[in-house]
Amino acid sequence: PYLPLIPEGFLFVVFVGLGSILANLTSWLFRQPAEVADWQAVAGNEDKVAVVTGATSGIGLAVARGLLRAGYGTLIMPVREAACKGSWVADHLQREFPQSHIHGLQCNLGHPAEIEQALQQITNNFKRLDLLVLNAGCYRGGWEENERGWEWQMAVNYYGHVQLAAGLIPLLRATQKAGNQTRILVNMSPAYHCVYRLRPDDPAQFGRLSSYCQSKYALMLFTHRLATLLGPEQIRVNAFMPGLVHTNIFYHDWLTAPLMRWTSTFFPWLFAKPEEAAITALW
Repeated sequence: PYLPLIPEGFLFVVFVGLGSILANLTSWLFRQPAEVADWQAVAGNEDKVAVVTGATSGIGLAVARGLLRAGYGTLIMPVREAACKGSWVADHLQREFPQSHIHGLQCNLGHPAEIEQALQQITNNFKRLDLLVLNAGCYRGGWEENERGWEWQMAVNYYGHVQLAAGLIPLLRATQKAGNQTRILVNMSPAYHCVYRLRPDDPAQFGRLSSYCQSKYALMLFTHRLATLLGPEQIRVNAFMPGLVHTNIFYHDWLTAPLMRWTSTFFPWLFAKPEEAAITALW
């Protein structure tokens, strides 16, 4: 139950952060345009199906746009609020990419029942899945639980993605066996190197950053295990670490929200744009 802190973990986070800041500053100074905007359609992609979580904003939306620009025929977006924001984003993408089919499904990753319902809709309506992008994430300033008693950040960032991926693996396998290359991409964070003890469901041990780090550490372990299990079946499982990116994940906490607003206003070069961060995932 306990994982000792690896001393070099903090150094790794510092070096990754400094490297990300330097890269972002270079891009900001020279005004290099994001390559995603110039993504070209690839022949054969019109039949491909992708599932992207967290695709209503930030990196997820940039990845979704990149896939649609690359010619993906079908995009499935499991979203927390399908009736409002999810529907609006799906409709907007549908108008922007009329040649593709965009589907927004109600699926709050913090609620297992909604995940199960979304899985049934996907498996009943689609016969193939080429790409699964596990990108959604949350950061909360206080202890919250879902109906199963799981801490909310762990439920969304880890448990929800495990349940979704496990339910879609049969579809990925069927697509792979039909002669198509399938992949799973997982959005990671260097924050997992800060984990010093793994106790995700103990309110007495809750902390803003520590809970977020625990969820990302658990997701990293899951990604590694998934790659080991699915590798022999030629299903590629990769994690990508986008660095410091200006998204809205930290705007839901009263402590980090003003800090993000202040730094993004006066030091915009600290953060990469979501379109720049999505390039790694799209490659």
